[in-house]
Amino acid sequence: MIDATGAPCVSPLDGASLIPLARGESTSWKDEAFCEYLAHGVARPMAMLRRGRYKLNYSLGDAPELYDLQTDPGEFNDLGHDPACADVREELQEHLLSHWDPVELERRVRLSQEERMLIRAAETGEIAQADQQKWYGTGGTIT
Repeated sequence: MIDATGAPCVSPLDGASLIPLARGESTSWKDEAFCEYLAHGVARPMAMLRRGRYKLNYSLGDAPELYDLQTDPGEFNDLGHDPACADVREELQEHLLSHWDPVELERRVRLSQEERMLIRAAETGEIAQADQQKWYGTGGTIT
């Protein structure tokens, strides 16, 4: 979008311009997509990496799922445990974890949750000033 407006990019963005494709100046495009999911109903950080015909779903603490979208577009056959697909799974997982740190992400999410719970407790009078000082003195964990 920034490229289409001609505006300068003021910070690094994760993405690439589609303008060369739209103008017919290029026919090549990266064959990779990444997304993460941290919303409701998710106990731990989750991410997806799709490259070519394969899609890897990674959830911290769980075994990775691998799907061949060419032969299984509905994602019914998890190849994550298939020894014949071990190289693909390991390559995708290594690439995913090279730029996405689910352990650090989970740490930041949990700290943010604790901070918001403290604020709510202070607002509702559920926590006394001494407890607030105790919380801050422990680096973010109420003991």
